[in-house]
Amino acid sequence: MAIVYKHIRKDSNEVFYIGIGSDLMRAYSKANRSSYWHNIVKKVGYVVEIIQEGLTWEKACQEEIKLIAEYGRVDLGTGLLVNQTNGGEGLNNPSAEIRRRMSEAKTGKQFSEQHKYNLSEAHKGIPRSLEARQKQAQSNRGSCRSEETKKKMSKAQKGRLITEQHRQKISEARKGKKRGSYKKKLDN
Repeated sequence: MAIVYKHIRKDSNEVFYIGIGSDLMRAYSKANRSSYWHNIVKKVGYVVEIIQEGLTWEKACQEEIKLIAEYGRVDLGTGLLVNQTNGGEGLNNPSAEIRRRMSEAKTGKQFSEQHKYNLSEAHKGIPRSLEARQKQAQSNRGSCRSEETKKKMSKAQKGRLITEQHRQKISEARKGKKRGSYKKKLDN
């Protein structure tokens, strides 16, 4: 299921962006937006309005194309939207060219320690499905870590302080389990 939404400027109540997403979170997310979009949001703020919900992806794409054409794009001189495409493609399944451009944009980017900490905190406690764990295990199979990476991992482990109480809990949890049983579960 997909949604179609619009972002409205707080100062003039004008629509400045039309978008689609596979869930409601995308409408409220600031990630993967253009600099034009961010400039407006920093300056005046925005309000989200959900136009349609429960659509198929194809229907949502069609609706996005129709609305972008109706409102017009700033970069083409036809309207007020900061959308940089005519819509319809979304990032549900980006093309190889889009993936390449996204990769190039992120390559070599350095994150601040605060940003790394924020990412770490945001992902703590998020349960991952068995399917997600299987995919990660599959992608890691056959990969070899460099000596440099092994040293970094070793240093990270040495810096951890595990209390005796924690050691006891780990021991209790492992009792009766065969070594490597997790990997066997993933293979099945």
